[in-house]
Order: sequence, then structure tokens, then C-alpha cells
Amino acid sequence: KEIVVENYIVSKTKYNGSELTFLGISRDTNEGKKVESLFYECFEEMALREIKKIIDDLKNKYLIDYFIVVHRIGSVPPGNISLLAIVSSEHRKQSLDGMAEFLDIFKKKVPIWKKEIYTDDSRWLWYKLIKLILKVEKRWK
Repeated sequence: KEIVVENYIVSKTKYNGSELTFLGISRDTNEGKKVESLFYECFEEMALREIKKIIDDLKNKYLIDYFIVVHRIGSVPPGNISLLAIVSSEHRKQSLDGMAEFLDIFKKKVPIWKKEIYTDDSRWLWYKLIKLILKVEKRWK
């Protein structure tokens, strides 16, 4: 389902002087190959738990008043939004630092995987899946 940014706008307050919106948009090329679409899959229960933990930690660390995160699952054509993140805080530095850290942690820890579909073939970008498998294996030992 397409992400419509206007559907996630939050009422403004007099307290927050900063609201920052990040849009992750799928590109039509990667590593010199023409990308026809991206396909996202996730381990939903774990992804939601991990996103909530990241948000809770960063809200406390940067005094962020609200944090909205939406990620598409399934097929995303080039030029479409795959990730929407909105933060609001009293000062811009809190929003900027919180958003930057969120995006770095999100990419490393949230179990959402991407398959790039090219004009001539496709491939999964497996880095996070390998890390998830190693994490699960350590728990079982």
C-alpha cells in the first residue's frame, strides 16, 4: 500500500519548534543496474518490537515528543516512498540528531529485507538476514 505523507501529519503544538520528515524513496538504479522494483519482506512481530524499542530509547535520549515510522512491505516501484519517519521536538538539534541515529539503527537492526528486481535478474540483499540468523543461533546455544 502506497505511503501518503499527508495521512500522517500530526497537529502542531506551541511547545515543539522542530518537526522533521524523512522519506526513503526507491531508486531506479543500484550498482550500475537498472532496478524495476524493490520487494520488501519482514519478520513483522520482531520488526514492530525492534522499532518500538528504538523509538522509546531515542525519545528519552533526545527528548522527542512524537515519532512516527511507516515502512512499506511488498513491491515498491522506483520513485515511490518505502520509508516515512517523522520526529518532533522542542529544538531542531534534538530532531536532527534523533532522526540520524534512528535511521542508522533502523537499517542495522530492524528485520526488513529487500529484494532488488532488475531488468535481467534479481537479488536479495541478505546482510540483515545473516545477522538475524546469527542472533537467533546465539540464543539457542
